[in-house]
Amino acid sequence: MPFPPPSVDYQTALQNDMTCSTDNRDDLIQQVLARCTWFSPQTVHHVTCWLAQLEEKSRLLNNLEQEKEHWLLESRLLTMKLEKQVSYDVRGVGVARGG
Repeated sequence: MPFPPPSVDYQTALQNDMTCSTDNRDDLIQQVLARCTWFSPQTVHHVTCWLAQLEEKSRLLNNLEQEKEHWLLESRLLTMKLEKQVSYDVRGVGVARGG
């Protein structure tokens, strides 16, 4: 199994035709893996699967963080409403007086 090639200088890296954007990220990954000839096809497959799993888990984590933030805000709102109601009731305003 050959060793990885040495690093390239900055100018060569700039001239490289690979660019990274969200639109062609999968293409970029395939290009990088194709150029890494020291990887076996099985390794390339595993890396591709891991990257897909990582992306899926990242989306899931992002959704959970958004949901957590939603429920924290909901909790604060309900706490404020409860505190307002307790304050309102303690002053005797709006409390029904039974006889």
